[in-house]
Amino acid sequence: MTQFIIGLVIIVLGIILTTVGTFVAQDGWKKINHKNTNTVIENRLLGQGGVSIEKIEAGGNVNINVINYNGGLPQSPNLEMKRLFENASTLFASGEYIQAIDGFKKCLKLVNDHKNSGALNLQIGNSYYHLRKYLKAVEYYSIALKLSRKAKDHEGEAAAQASIANTYLLRKATSDSRGENIQKAVKFYTVAIEFYKKDEYPVQYAEVQNNMGNAYKYLPAATSEERTKNLRKAINCYRAALEIRRKDEYPVEYAETQSNLGIAYSHLPAPTSENIRESIKCYQEALEIYKKDEYPVNYATTQNSLGAAFANLPGATSEERIEHVRKAIECFREAIEIHKKDEYPQSYCLAAANMGQLLALIEDEEACYWLREAYSLKEYLQGQGKYLEELMEKVCKE
Repeated sequence: MTQFIIGLVIIVLGIILTTVGTFVAQDGWKKINHKNTNTVIENRLLGQGGVSIEKIEAGGNVNINVINYNGGLPQSPNLEMKRLFENASTLFASGEYIQAIDGFKKCLKLVNDHKNSGALNLQIGNSYYHLRKYLKAVEYYSIALKLSRKAKDHEGEAAAQASIANTYLLRKATSDSRGENIQKAVKFYTVAIEFYKKDEYPVQYAEVQNNMGNAYKYLPAATSEERTKNLRKAINCYRAALEIRRKDEYPVEYAETQSNLGIAYSHLPAPTSENIRESIKCYQEALEIYKKDEYPVNYATTQNSLGAAFANLPGATSEERIEHVRKAIECFREAIEIHKKDEYPQSYCLAAANMGQLLALIEDEEACYWLREAYSLKEYLQGQGKYLEELMEKVCKE
């Protein structure tokens, strides 16, 4: 039978449309009649993959973690400096980054060697990074890099390289400079990974591999072939990270990388059933860790991505295809339980739109409700409001 792949609208990368075709359920979940031509619904799944670059910049669900490096500061013989450093580190750990910056700067006045000065500048940069002041962060990371080189502190140098890469990946930019920034991020990650050998620095190795995978995943490409090449590199990076980030040892990091890996598979051009199934497997692995009560936001985001994957999974029979649609709808329902309308309006809007479209494909009466819910937040639909209007005219019979 003919296979139908639902078209995607990936917010950052633009609109990729594929006509679903003419298939409408005549008796609920049991049957999709491909010969029926009374209703034609072009389905455009919104927000697939869970995260966009803009969402990362806004503190989204893909974490680009800082590289912590303290040099010899914790072992300093200067008791006053050591006290100030411990206090600043405590403030940093509790999220009081402005106060932490003040504390690290006080420490700088009490050290006179390049290695520890470099480590302190790195910590100041990390504090600005958490404040999302990426240009300020890179200013201090660059100082840390220079000082680490003067001290021949290769570990400090690698930490600074990876940290600078993080800022290039996350900083805001025009569409023209976005690709240039990500290229720079890849360059700095590549240098850092040359030092962070898997056997010597496993945690840092995995962190940089995961972050470099994110860079390749969002690296702009001129052609489909180039895009596929970048995504394959991202997949290799994530798999390298998972060699260290095992479920039993680093469960949260494991889930993070599995989710990233699933997104990479789902973004491959001309998705095949095999690739979609790989993405589903990754999301399901992530959900083994992202339990609803422990990590509600991660749980909802991953459910949304899993729903998109099931929605695009072909079936060998109409019954199997309907089963995939059913699973997709259930995933979006799970996501919407966490992404409440008043708390997460954009995520709620996209999940409601996706669920409404899928319900419309099987002629479920509930479709109209969810399409209207999505349309009530049409400012988050990024130009798709007109499409929903047209779909509601076909679906809503009132």
